[in-house]
Amino acid sequence: MAGVKHDSGADVDDATLMAQLATGDAAALGELYVRYNVMVKSLYCRLLPSLPRDQAEDLCHDVFITLHASAARYIERGRLKSWLCGIAAAKARNHRRLGWFRRTIGLEAAIEAGAARAASDASQMPRSEARLELERALGALHYNHREVLLLSVVEGLTATEIATVLGVATKTVWTRLHRARQTMRRALEDRGRPWAAGSAR
Repeated sequence: MAGVKHDSGADVDDATLMAQLATGDAAALGELYVRYNVMVKSLYCRLLPSLPRDQAEDLCHDVFITLHASAARYIERGRLKSWLCGIAAAKARNHRRLGWFRRTIGLEAAIEAGAARAASDASQMPRSEARLELERALGALHYNHREVLLLSVVEGLTATEIATVLGVATKTVWTRLHRARQTMRRALEDRGRPWAAGSAR
């Protein structure tokens, strides 16, 4: 099968690209990376706020390597985005488990140095006080609550899609979303900031 042409890749839908990727077409993987790498990296930055930029890049690349390896199992339902979010969320959880292991065996200094570099990089970007407060409130959420809130509000996934992505019951998603919104509302209202987030569908 012919590869995706770079000058016309934007006209090829996700289903076609995934079918081509399943045959080993590297150009299809390149086009999917162009379309979705920013979304994946953005999700990692929110799920793992202290993650150094180079590690976020590595995790993002790993998502697309996994996408390539699993392309033959992909069933087209018009929501490749939710498939990618599922891969990214699973890898984020694995990264957190690895972080716990590293701390356990005494590598805290290396982790803290990476976090300091990330904070230094972030400080170069102008951010409003309101955005900083939102990020602080988001970072204070329990990881499971932050995960479902980001997948719902930022990535636009429905409660059913989030349940599929995370491998939990839809009722669990609704419970975590409710608690996340309550916590965010209290945290921001305590600082005199309103909180208004869309509901999962």
